[in-house]
This record gives sequence, C-alpha cells and structure tokens, in this order.
Amino acid sequence: MDDVLNENLKNGDKNKIQHVISHSVLELLIDIFNLPAGLRLRDHISHGEMNVDEISEEIASVVVYCAVAVAHNVELHLNGKNTFKESFNEHMWRCCPELIPNSFFEILHPFLMNYESLFHPLSFAKRYTFYCFDKLQKLDTLQVPSHISALLSSSELQQQRTLCETLITASCLQIDVVEDSDETILKLKEKLKQIFEEKLSTLFRSEDSELSVLLEQAAYKCKVSVDHILDAIAHRQDLLEKRLLRSRQRKNFAKLLLWCPVFSCGLCLLCCFLFSNIYSTKNSIANSTIKRMKQVLKNCENLASLTASDKNKWDDAKDLFYNLLELF
Repeated sequence: MDDVLNENLKNGDKNKIQHVISHSVLELLIDIFNLPAGLRLRDHISHGEMNVDEISEEIASVVVYCAVAVAHNVELHLNGKNTFKESFNEHMWRCCPELIPNSFFEILHPFLMNYESLFHPLSFAKRYTFYCFDKLQKLDTLQVPSHISALLSSSELQQQRTLCETLITASCLQIDVVEDSDETILKLKEKLKQIFEEKLSTLFRSEDSELSVLLEQAAYKCKVSVDHILDAIAHRQDLLEKRLLRSRQRKNFAKLLLWCPVFSCGLCLLCCFLFSNIYSTKNSIANSTIKRMKQVLKNCENLASLTASDKNKWDDAKDLFYNLLELF
C-alpha cells in the first residue's frame, strides 16, 4: 500500500492515482493503511496482530465506504459518469446488499468529502497547537489577589508589560494581523481560530520529513507547558485558600502570576509560528527553516521542563521568550 499511495512511482514518474481518486479519499486511505500512527489495518491483519472480529463496526463501515468510493472514482475516470449517488448506490448493492444505501451515503459521504487526516504528524501538531491556544484563554482571565500582587516590584510589572507588547507584535507578524491598540489580542485570537477551522491538507506531505516531526514535537511541548502552568496555578490557589502557602511559596506564586501574561503572549506567538508552518504549502524547505525550527523546539522543551512541578522556575521560563524573540 505504501507504493500504491505514494506521490511518485519507483521510477520517479508521478503516480496517476491522484488524478483518479479524490484527495479526500486518498488521505483517508493513507490514514487507514500507511501512517505509522494510524490504523495500519492491512499490516496488523496480515501479520496476525489483529483479529478481524475485533474491528469496530464504525471502522469497518469506513473501510467499506472507501472501497466503494475508490470504485466510483475509477469508474468516473474511465466512463465519465458524474452521478455519484446513483453510482455509489449501485456499488453498495454489489458489495453489501443488506445495507440501506441511502442512509449509508447520507452519513458517510459528507464525512469523506470534508475528511482531514487524523494521524499525520502535522495533524497532531495542529491539534496540540489549538489545544494550547484554547487553554490560553484561562490565563487571560486570571485575577491576581491584591496581597499577592503587592509582593511584586514596579520594575517587574513594567518588564511584564514591555515583554508582552513585544511578543504580541511578533505574533502579528507571523500570521499577518494588523496591530490595533485596542483590538490586537482579539484579532489574533480570531485569526488563529479561523486558521484552525481551515481544512489541513497533508496529502503527499511526508510524515517522516524533518519539519513535520519537529512541528509535532514543538506543538506537543507547548501543550505540556500550558498544562504545567495551569496545574501549578490551580494547586497554589488551593493551598492559598487553605492558608498553607509559606512566605517563600507565596513569593514563588506571585512570580508565577506575574509572568502569566508573558506566558500567554509567548505561547500565543508559538501558536502563530506553528500554524504558519503547519499550513505552509511550500514544496521545498530551506535549511535555515529547519535550523530555526530546531531552535524553537529546544526552547519549547526547556519551557516544558522549567514549568514542570519539580522545577517551577518561572523567572527562567520567562527569559526563554527573550530567546524566542531573537528567532523571529
């Protein structure tokens, strides 16, 4: 199946399958049979690693639908038929006469026409990135108790504001958002949500390419980091309410809350950067892009480490965003 669904044949010629079978069907077939993180049904069944009886009805239905859709695509290519539903029903009766073609068609046809890969590294990167972006909303709504904010110096608060402004400007440049003194944050959020809702095409974008792997790893580390930060806040707020925070712990909590806006803006910048690369349609990737992506990943790994419960080094975590700004 790897050869059948490849973009190029072994002799270097373009695989004509992409002109016969729709891209949505191809992406689903690659998810089912090819991608390492996918179902790999043929491999598991043929190698005796999976019992056919263990395959769910939902997966079996999708496989049957794929077979019918492929048959239809081939027939359309050879005979020029353009009435998909009638052709689909005809194939369905041949394959599975016990099924009701209309209901089967109505359920699965829209699913396939809008299908987006679930198992490609870029698909994982997209979901991790949006998860991070979605969780950032919680950081933006944090209320800092007055007795905690009193522990912070005016110079620290000024540093926070300046760094946030710089990170927001860099974020706007990543996804072409025009800065507006009052609406910039809102515009960024709307643009990121709009990007996420766009269908991501991963067809013939190599799942083991260096950039795809780096993007998935960086996005995952962003997800881990935002979880670490939110967990730390929830834990310390609970201890604070129970009056169990010692003086040093209160100071550490104050630093965490102080830099939360920076973490929010910095992770927003990372989301913008990741989305711009995940959706990139460039055929060739420059070495400089790979080098920068490796540096971004290193910073994401450090952020996940510094925000972990056994570290809680909020000042050091904040300083990482100065490093990131140099990369953008």
